[in-house]
Amino acid sequence: MISRNNETKMRYLMYTIGAILFLDIMVIITNLYIAPILDGFGLPDILIYLKTLTFLILFVVISIWVKDDGFSLSKSTLRLLLWLGFSVLCTYFFSVYMYKYYLIVDVQNIIKNQILGGNPALVFDLSRINLQQLTYITTIFSGFNSEIMLFVQAMVLQALIIGTKSFDILDEPDTMYDTFMFDSKMFYISMLHVVFAFLTINLLTFRYELLSAIEIGVAIAAFAVAVVNLLTSSDVFKMRNNYCKQSNFISSHRFMILLMIINIVLFSLLFGYNIYLIAIYSGTYRVGAALLALITSIYLLIKTKSILSLENK
Repeated sequence: MISRNNETKMRYLMYTIGAILFLDIMVIITNLYIAPILDGFGLPDILIYLKTLTFLILFVVISIWVKDDGFSLSKSTLRLLLWLGFSVLCTYFFSVYMYKYYLIVDVQNIIKNQILGGNPALVFDLSRINLQQLTYITTIFSGFNSEIMLFVQAMVLQALIIGTKSFDILDEPDTMYDTFMFDSKMFYISMLHVVFAFLTINLLTFRYELLSAIEIGVAIAAFAVAVVNLLTSSDVFKMRNNYCKQSNFISSHRFMILLMIINIVLFSLLFGYNIYLIAIYSGTYRVGAALLALITSIYLLIKTKSILSLENK
């Protein structure tokens, strides 16, 4: 567990995460009240809520540790949460770049194929559409979530993650657990879980209607949780036949239980939504991926709880 000697560093980390969270909230406000409204939702419009939620969770966890002396947090869990935030930030950065490119290409196609080579009577209507899209680009992507702002956030966050390596931890004896406490199948099932989670994401379009926007938001969140679970499972598997801290073993398994409970809820929602799509004759392969992801998450939850129940050091 992280020692209280690191309180100054944790406060600095809390303030930095709070600053990123403030910028995310400003982006949401800009999306809702300042930017021109386009048809449908772009991927960045969806991911900004996932990014905000991720950094809100980080801010709350670190704030509780700073304010409550009785709250314990392992260094490995903190680093995994920070890497999750960094991964979501990079995903958002990529979505911003690709959506800008999509909008610019769309404007180019309208000018080339519908204005210059189309019906001159539609020039004003098409020009209005182009103006809306270009204004959206300059408003949304030249403010709080411009590439330079996201680059600075990524560099600062990466420096903080590297800095956590020097955090002091509480002294406790090393423990070696029996090999039956480490089920090698769990790591490989976790890998399959990540694959199934990825297949539930609809990445075949850049704009989404309301329900499909909620779907991809839930799918990306579930995929992020699955990746964090895989990383945690990898850390646990490395403890096999090696000495480790009892607190790390217990906290890692509790963290995986929490992650799988979250994913059971998320994949249940995705599976239900895809069943609805089948009912209206719009179903896709994602219903199978959601079902398999749900089954693997239930399996991982049961196995993790059974292993943790055997811990008696």
